[in-house]
Amino acid sequence: MLILDLAMRGRLTERQDDDKPASELLDRIDRERDRKVAEREIRRRRSLSDPSVDEVPYEVPVTWRWARIGRIAQVIGGATPSAGDPSNFEEPGLPWITPADMSRGKVRLIAYGSRGLSEKGYASCSASLMPAGSLVFSSRAPIGYVAIAANDLCTNQGFKSLVPHAMECSPYLYWALRAFAPMIAARGSGTTFKEVSGGVMESFPLPLPPVQEQHRIVERVDELMDLCDELEEQQAAQVETRSALTAATLHRVSEADQADDLRAAVAVFADSIDLHLAPGKGDLAALKRVRQVILDLAVRGRLTRRDPDDEPATNLLGKIAAERDRLVKAKEIRKPRVLADADPCRQEFNVPKGWEWCRLGQLVLTNEAGWSPVCPPEPRPNDAEWGVLKLSAVSWGKFLAHEHKILGAGLDPRPAIEVRDGDYLMSRANTAALVGRSVVVNDPPPRLMMSDLIVRLGFVDRVTAEYINLLNGTRSVRALYAEVSKGTSDTMRKLSRDQILSTPVPLPPLDEQKRIVDRVEALFAICDQLEQQLLVAEVLRKDLGASVGAHAALADTRNSTT
Repeated sequence: MLILDLAMRGRLTERQDDDKPASELLDRIDRERDRKVAEREIRRRRSLSDPSVDEVPYEVPVTWRWARIGRIAQVIGGATPSAGDPSNFEEPGLPWITPADMSRGKVRLIAYGSRGLSEKGYASCSASLMPAGSLVFSSRAPIGYVAIAANDLCTNQGFKSLVPHAMECSPYLYWALRAFAPMIAARGSGTTFKEVSGGVMESFPLPLPPVQEQHRIVERVDELMDLCDELEEQQAAQVETRSALTAATLHRVSEADQADDLRAAVAVFADSIDLHLAPGKGDLAALKRVRQVILDLAVRGRLTRRDPDDEPATNLLGKIAAERDRLVKAKEIRKPRVLADADPCRQEFNVPKGWEWCRLGQLVLTNEAGWSPVCPPEPRPNDAEWGVLKLSAVSWGKFLAHEHKILGAGLDPRPAIEVRDGDYLMSRANTAALVGRSVVVNDPPPRLMMSDLIVRLGFVDRVTAEYINLLNGTRSVRALYAEVSKGTSDTMRKLSRDQILSTPVPLPPLDEQKRIVDRVEALFAICDQLEQQLLVAEVLRKDLGASVGAHAALADTRNSTT
């Protein structure tokens, strides 16, 4: 964003004496807009005043001008024909763009979406065909995807696109919209999700340089962005190499037998991720990071070997879908809501062969929440009584059955939400750091019920539940839940079930899920051993320090009395 900020301030290019000022460009734009209105190509829009000093974020060079988008371009919305009528769509059809089409990588030019409109579909809705060179700008879910139309196309209702009155400005306006997208998004409104209206888009001011300088800005920004892309690729390659090295050192840890060998192997691993496992130097905190790296590597397939005989993850997804359909037809479960396609922006790495990216909801057969009656604060006296789990029962990486309240007197229990062995339980409300944490329940005591802030997800196989539980602890998923959860403060954030079910999942074959779970358990057991050694060493060190201190104090007392 620094490059774009400097470009929009005129800091990346030199002024030229023969540049015609932007005021002349605006006069030409006004004449072209008036011509289109007179010839009924476009409708006359409301008059827009020039931006005031208070409305613009900074001063621009003297040959530039601040101008509202509605003066520079025609703002056009989109539309969608009835999705229930398949004849409204055809392949390739009339190019029709949705925000999902623009999320697939860094798109600068866009020609077609994943679906096209038939002539019937186009005629049945209010979508407008825009010429090549138009700026396609997503105005909701999310706000700020930008692309240049490579040919005539139209969009769905998730856009407020621009048809420049001077098409030679199109390349510059692309970068200007990229630069100001966060500020445009900040003016959006809405409760479920923010959306930018046509009026907001038309009134938003942009800095407009002379045409000749626009060309120089575009050339300079293109050059610098290409350099940034090259640096990102180099950095990604370095991360991949580092990841492979870290995985190799973890294998050495897993094969260590003796305590001395174990500590030496962990020291090598720690060096590979810049940790320091020396007494008195934060070694327990470093071990916490070791566990985190183990999880992050595991869900990338870096701790296990591929087996060519494994059924690919696509087969597993097919079996889950078939089982879900069977349960729906048998009326054992309700038909689930349709999930959006997995967002490629969340696919942070390439999965190994045989794996697939999918949404968590594609793996789930059932999802249900509990019940939160008014309960006394104390736990039940014995297992014969019913209790309701507190959030703390599922927030700390393992199921804590003692974290519950006794069911209030006079209330009837609900056996349907009793916690069972193998349940995958997840908190949908908690602090920003803990919201969405999960556990897989092992051999729970009877008569404990979920609260309404705990979600139970049902999978086709317990191994998948255990694998998803590992994924839930990775840095990427924790960051995702902290980002999308809602709340007025970090002390209480909430996730919707749709947000949970939309979580992107790097899905291995079922057999490899089992190998991953087993490997992580083995490595965590080694970390537990080392942690105990470090704790014992710390206690001994403190005891020794206290003993030395006591002897010194006694010596001082004796010296003072002699």
